[in-house]
This record gives sequence, structure tokens and C-alpha cells, in this order.
Amino acid sequence: MKTDMQDETSHARKVLIIVGAFPGPDEAKDIFGGVMASCQALLSAGIGDIFTLRLIDSSQRQNPPPGLLARTLGSVSRVLRFSAALRQQPVPDSALIFMNEGLSFLEKSLLAVMAKRAGLKVSVAPRGGALRHELDDYRLMRMTASWMFNRVDHVICQGDSWVRLFAAYEAGGQESGQERQAVSMTSIDSGSGVTAQPPKYISLFNWTATDDMLAVGRERLASIDECKGGQLRILYVGSLMQRKGLIEMLEGFSQALQRVPDMTLVMAGDGVADEELKCLCKELGVMDKVTFLGWIELEQKLAELRQADCLCLASWSEGMPNAVIEAMACALPTIVTPVGGVPDAAPDGLVSVHVPVRDAAAIAAAFERLAADPALRRSLGARAHERASSQFTVQHAMQVLEQIL
Repeated sequence: MKTDMQDETSHARKVLIIVGAFPGPDEAKDIFGGVMASCQALLSAGIGDIFTLRLIDSSQRQNPPPGLLARTLGSVSRVLRFSAALRQQPVPDSALIFMNEGLSFLEKSLLAVMAKRAGLKVSVAPRGGALRHELDDYRLMRMTASWMFNRVDHVICQGDSWVRLFAAYEAGGQESGQERQAVSMTSIDSGSGVTAQPPKYISLFNWTATDDMLAVGRERLASIDECKGGQLRILYVGSLMQRKGLIEMLEGFSQALQRVPDMTLVMAGDGVADEELKCLCKELGVMDKVTFLGWIELEQKLAELRQADCLCLASWSEGMPNAVIEAMACALPTIVTPVGGVPDAAPDGLVSVHVPVRDAAAIAAAFERLAADPALRRSLGARAHERASSQFTVQHAMQVLEQIL
């Protein structure tokens, strides 16, 4: 990856500013999340060979997040660095800005409008499941959304449902009930050899289905015939917090164990609810069936995905969780709640089993259904792998991003 400070001969290439997760080498191992994975995938795929890059790091280095004062000071620092990057020679041509919920959305919206006023072509990539609720609940968020979406060139959305939500805020359209047709970017060639003009609102799923994960999927599909009914190894990967639906998942697991005793649950991750969840396992009498791994490195994650029979993510809200995409790449069926962009990426009955939010009994029924039917697990996993191979790779994302940036 080359930046304009490292290669003075690269001025013929367009200059692209990216605001995202670009921590230093010593910090990267402690930073997780979808933006981090997406940004690192772009660098690894060679976006620096196409553009001269100016990278603005906006990584969150604490979980839970630091206090409001610390976050505000961090935002001010990034605004100043971004302003300097806009003035740096050669003048930048375009900007790609990843934004999350809450203060991140407000800050990155300001950066997007600053870039547009400086004459750049601007694309924003909103992330975070809580954003949908914040737009419903807070007038400041709605006003900011309308102000920003009405000015940028492209909005990269994590599924068609996000396209409809964000487009409704453009020029006050939310109040009038206006909705924009969701346009998928799986194919943007006009068929005549001339590339069609990309739409403003683009449905582009997270591009975190890696070659290694797809290879695991192929291995699983080649050996899955050996699976037997009446048993299930369930995997959860992510932060340990209540809004991920983990209490309901454990309660559903306990209920299903009464009818399918040959069932285990592996939980990879840590977080504020770690001790609470372990206490709940003891109360439910399932501690001997649940393994808490803590945060795991990539190689161990691949090993767990290879051994699992399904992944469960029963979150109360999501944007588009990488855990689901990674499981699909590995040919794993998923048990998910239909929140955020999940239904667009993992349709019910095609690659996943959907359960209502906060419904332990439905989760238990889903566990029992997959345990009893290895053929169903295989068919869901095979279609999931096929979908991930075509829509969730960085190669696909690079084709789209090169055209809009």
C-alpha cells in the first residue's frame, strides 16, 4: 500500500482520502469490528495501487467506549486532521468515509460535507444497527441525515433495507414518506460494453468473506455428508453484551438441551456481560455444555468455524454483522434475528433460519430443527457459501468502489 507521502511519482493517480480504521501496527491487534475488517481488506486487496491514499484513523480504542469528553476531543482532532488533508497538495479527488452510530455519525457527516464543499467526490458508508433507532428517536440525527445525504455523491448501504431508510432522508423525504428504489451493485454493466452510471444509494454488503474462509467452506461441503442427526455444535462470535441476544440464546440452548442432549455451545469473544453470562450458565445448569474462549485470533476462528455445525446471532439490532458473512463463507447455516441488513444478506429459509428478537423458545426450536436435520444444514450452508462467494468478497467490492470513487 502506498500513500502520497511515500511515493512522489504517484501524482498521476487520483488522490483518495479514507476515514476509517487504520491503527498503527502495535494497536491493530486490540481493535476489532466491521469497519476495521473492511478497511484492512481494502488495503490488502491493493486499493493503494489504484489511488494515492490519505488515511485518517478513527478507530475506537476502548470497549466500552470512553467518556463523552474524551470522544469529543477525539472528534475535534480528526476534524482538524481531515481539514489539513483536504488542503494538502496534490489536491485530493475523492473521499470514502466510514461512519458508525451516535457521535460518529454526527462527526463523519461534518467531514463529508466539508469534503464536498472542497470539491471532492464523496462516498459515505454508514454502519451500526443502533443507527436506525437513533434516527427514529432523535431529531438532531434526522436533521443531520437529511443535511448530509442530500449533499454527498454516493451512500454505500449494507443491504436494500438500508437503501430505503437512508434515501428517505434526502431533502426531507422522510417526512413525506418518500422511498428510493434499492439498487444492488452485483451487476452495473449496461450490457453494451459501456458501464452504467452507478446509483447514488448502493446496496453493497460487507466484503469480509476472505479466501481462507471460502476455502474452509469448500472443505466443509466436501465432508459434511459425514454429519449425523441428533447433535449440534453451535458457535457464537462477537462481543459479550446483552444487546447481542446472548441471554435469550443461552435460555434457548438450555431448553433445547432437554430434548437434544448431544449439543454444545462455543462462545468466542469478551465484553461487559462476560461474568453475567457465566453466572447464567451455572443457574441454568449448562456450564459443562458451554465453552467461553474469550477473543480469538484468526487461525483459531477459522478452526472453530470449520468444526461448528451452525452459527447463532440473536441480536436485538445490527447493521450487517461480519460474523454472519464469515459463517456463510465457511458454508455454515446461521440462526439469526431479522434486524438491520441481516434479512437482505441472509434470507430466511435460503441460507439461514430466522427467529424473532428476544424469543428464547424460537431459538430453542431452531437449534432442535438443525440438530435433527443434517440435510437441511448442508443445503443452507451450500447456498450460503455460494452467496458469500459472489457478493461478500473484497474483489467484488473493489470493482464497485473503483467505479464510484
